[in-house]
Amino acid sequence: ASGSLRLFVRVTGRPAPTITWSKPGVDLHNRGFIEVTNTSTTLIIDKVNRYDAGRYTLVAENSAGKQEVSILVKVYAETKPSLRKEMDEVTAKLGQPAVMKCQIIGRPVPEIKWYHAGKEIIESRKYEMSSDGRNHSLSIMTDQQEDEGEYTCKAINDAGEAETTGMLVLEAAPSFHPDYPLKEIHFAGLGTTLRIHAVYIGRPEPKIMWLHGAKTLENTEDISIETTEHYTHLVIKNVDYSEETTPIIPAAAVEIRAPAFKEELRNMSVKYKSNATLVCKITGQPKPVIKWFRRGKEIRATNQGGSICATVSLDVESKLRNAVLHKKITMKSIPALRGEVVNIKIPFSGKPDPVITWQKGQDLIDSNGHYQVIVTRSFTSLVFPNGVEKKDAGFYIVCAKNRFGIDQQTVELDVADVPDPPRGVKASDVARDSVTLNWVAPANDGGSKVISYIIEKCPTTAERWQRVAQSRDTHYTVTNLFGGTSYQFRIIAENKFGQSAPSESSGPVMTKEDKSRVLLYDREVDDTGYVPRSKVLSQGGKYELFEDSGSAHLEIYELEASDSGVYKCTATNSAGAVSTMCTVSVQGKSTPDLYTYKCLNQRCQNYVCISVKLATAEFLKIRSWVK
Repeated sequence: ASGSLRLFVRVTGRPAPTITWSKPGVDLHNRGFIEVTNTSTTLIIDKVNRYDAGRYTLVAENSAGKQEVSILVKVYAETKPSLRKEMDEVTAKLGQPAVMKCQIIGRPVPEIKWYHAGKEIIESRKYEMSSDGRNHSLSIMTDQQEDEGEYTCKAINDAGEAETTGMLVLEAAPSFHPDYPLKEIHFAGLGTTLRIHAVYIGRPEPKIMWLHGAKTLENTEDISIETTEHYTHLVIKNVDYSEETTPIIPAAAVEIRAPAFKEELRNMSVKYKSNATLVCKITGQPKPVIKWFRRGKEIRATNQGGSICATVSLDVESKLRNAVLHKKITMKSIPALRGEVVNIKIPFSGKPDPVITWQKGQDLIDSNGHYQVIVTRSFTSLVFPNGVEKKDAGFYIVCAKNRFGIDQQTVELDVADVPDPPRGVKASDVARDSVTLNWVAPANDGGSKVISYIIEKCPTTAERWQRVAQSRDTHYTVTNLFGGTSYQFRIIAENKFGQSAPSESSGPVMTKEDKSRVLLYDREVDDTGYVPRSKVLSQGGKYELFEDSGSAHLEIYELEASDSGVYKCTATNSAGAVSTMCTVSVQGKSTPDLYTYKCLNQRCQNYVCISVKLATAEFLKIRSWVK
């Protein structure tokens, strides 16, 4: 969060389409900035917060048609990288691949860097790196003893950084270092001191012996042997002719036996605050190097013949170690918006480690495409990685259980959404030009109070629904209807998250016929063939009626002399009605542009477009075009 959001879409069309960006319950003109060019449009929102998550809709429309695209946006809060699993010590044989692993997470997904001996590692044939945003690994093709040592994984994002370090131990048979070859012959003067150095490699550290012929040399007054982790040093003082017999050879012990358990570890159960002694017996030649690891209750024995390990379970018998869920969620429910990524996190403790389960109702929850269950040594989380849906609302139970006890906690998740459709639309008090509508509020308001209802009408002979008015009550009287016309009505509920689906239609409602006028919506000529003075224009044929960006347009095609006359546009809302008129005179193919009050006439060969600008603080809808 707190960054910028840019939604870019390429848009083409002729004539140039009208661009409309929308998001349920949000005025994007106030929340963001919209750029429109001849070929594209961009929605820009600065200082993004979690409420900017959701579905954005772009509508491009011109007289030839309409196209719509929907974009789902998810907003994540920045979190500093945190360690989920430390890097363990890894033992591998020299010449074989070794893999160092760890788990670090963060938002945005952190950049991962690896280091060895303080130097950053560059990916190559020798080093292969992989990361899925949570699990990170480094594969090393070991080809030299210097590849062992400490390896560090560092994760960095805008919120901070975290790192973990692990040790790589390479097992290798004893050998003399190829970069430091031994001299076959050493020359020394009689009575002088001779010094012989030998550099060796091998893991575990080999046993070093110096031989003179078949005799093993030991430290004496004239012979000194110094051995370190990487080299051995033989010093012979007062050299005489007796030293010139067979070569003096440093050698490793010949007999090699891999480590083996003579007596394996046994699981233990002890009382709280008492002593626990773990015992095992291990054989091997040379003597294995023994390491204990408390975190995993593990023992590992290694020599040049191989490596073995074993684990042990240590249970502390005390009621204080029962499985316990730490109830840090004290609110009645967890609120969330539809589409929001939710993480329900519950800390716990217990020895032995409790078994954690999540369920909703009677159904157990496992990690799948919709849920992600995370369990660490100290907490468990239920994550909705793709955002919550309305069906996810309800009660969730998390249970922690070990052999000393059981604990559980119930968490309620409340998902806010648009309301359900209104119900039971009924018409009453039907008059010549008005109908009173009543309806029932939605069964579910979506977690937010309904702020208004939108009333729509549609003549039964038409297919296009028209918005009539808005109301805060569950009743409204629709006026300015045509007499003797069959209508159907529907209602849309709106809360702060957006609009519901339309309600079911009221069914056909026939207004009373106007005895004083012949003009009806569905028929413009009476049975005698008399044409009234005023003619209501409808969509189709030579007329094209549409609205966009606060303007209403009437397009007339295939102009004839009979199209000359006065055209009247009527607009209504809940506060009343307003009309404006303009005159069209069909004189030829190059009639100058005409301007009248609130109207613009444009002539282009056999086509004219009349546009009316709408300006009001309250929603205004075109009721009719009349000639």
